[in-house]
Amino acid sequence: MADELTDAQKLRLAYSRAGTRLREEHQDEFNKFQTEEAAKLGLNWSPRPTGLDKARAEMEALFAAHPDLLREFEERLSNM
Repeated sequence: MADELTDAQKLRLAYSRAGTRLREEHQDEFNKFQTEEAAKLGLNWSPRPTGLDKARAEMEALFAAHPDLLREFEERLSNM
């Protein structure tokens, strides 16, 4: 595939791939910048929660609903 592309096309592809790698390796910083730029344009935007964010929220809700479970969990962690 790359052999069939012009130099200009290869450069655009390299730029796109570099941007993707940069965004993935610095996702938190990228999301911060994107949120700030959206706010400048009058948008109230935030990135979608990750699986880890969702799991944390579920754990917080679970522990809030069952304080004894939180104490048991903390005790188990301290015994490790």
